[in-house]
This record gives sequence, structure tokens and C-alpha cells, in this order.
Amino acid sequence: INPGLNVEDNYPIFVGRRVLGSSSTYSITHYLHAQCPQSTEEPKGWPEDKAASKLEWHPSTNACEGSGPMTTCIEDNEGAIGYIDAAHGHEANLNEIRLKNGDGMFLTAKEAGIEGVQAAAADLSTVPSTAFGDFTNVAYYNMKGP
Repeated sequence: INPGLNVEDNYPIFVGRRVLGSSSTYSITHYLHAQCPQSTEEPKGWPEDKAASKLEWHPSTNACEGSGPMTTCIEDNEGAIGYIDAAHGHEANLNEIRLKNGDGMFLTAKEAGIEGVQAAAADLSTVPSTAFGDFTNVAYYNMKGP
């Protein structure tokens, strides 16, 4: 799925996470729940109550508040994994993992490219008519297409 990613057993992983509520936290936790929901058959899946913009993280995770500090956390810690919007990651030249889309394809944001943006914009039924509307149901992940 992620060529060139070779992690040795027992390699120390630095997990960065946001502190205050953020759209990045909302997006990654909803994606994790959509891809691997916790259930009786999958008890280690992502619990629905942890799909939110702010949540209590495991104490072994590391607080990195804001996109800039999250970028620094990722850059400054070997074995770091964290989440920020693609634009910040691309600007800092960070490695980007591939995520599975609705067609079962594993792509980075760059690989999805403009075709992915166009596919996402094809159905705007969940987008409010004004910037003051409720964007709770707007999610452009796990969609079909390139």
C-alpha cells in the first residue's frame, strides 16, 4: 500500500495528535470509523464515540496543537505519525500515506489529483448554501473515483 515504508518490529512510533477540536481530527476519526468501525466482529475497530473533532486520546500520544506545531512534531520526531490537511503536509514536503477510497483504491491526495476534486464536487447535496450553514455532514473522504 505504501511503497518504501519499512518499519522494523518494536520501532518506536511517535503519535502526534491535536489538542483542541479541529476539522483535521474530525476528518481522520470519521475516516477511521468509516473504514474500520468497531463491532462485535471487529472489537479493535474505531469506536463511533471517538469519531469527533475533540476527544480523549490515549495517554501515550503526544499533543501537537495546530497545523504548524503538528508539522513540527512530525518533522522533529523520528518514527512520527500525525495528521494535518494535505496542503500543509505538501508545503512542508512531508511523506503522505495512501488512504483507501470508495472504489478500494489506495491513493495520496496528490495521486487523486484534480480528478478526485472534480469527482468530490459532482455531488454537492450535503454542502450548505451559505458559509454559515451546518457542515457536519460534509465529508470528502472514502468517495468513489480516482
